[in-house]
Amino acid sequence: MKSIIFGIFIALTGCAGTIPVVSTDPAVTARIVAVCTDSGLFKVINGTVAAFVPQATLPVALVNAGIDQVCTHPETFAADASTVEWLIKNFASVKS
Repeated sequence: MKSIIFGIFIALTGCAGTIPVVSTDPAVTARIVAVCTDSGLFKVINGTVAAFVPQATLPVALVNAGIDQVCTHPETFAADASTVEWLIKNFASVKS
């Protein structure tokens, strides 16, 4: 019985680690918003970015790449400056 309780204790305390939180960079968030709105497919409405065209009419390649998610939730992806370059590259490939 003691070994079962000890095993449960070890299992529970082993899972109690903290997940590191990466803070977002406001400058990167602003650049993501700028790239998305400059594409003409997204616009800022009441402080949030939304698709300028109906969601169902966004290019399939854009949705498959996840660009729509990055543009509508820029603060989630703003911890890494390379996100902006990724967006620029993917928008260029969608327009081609």
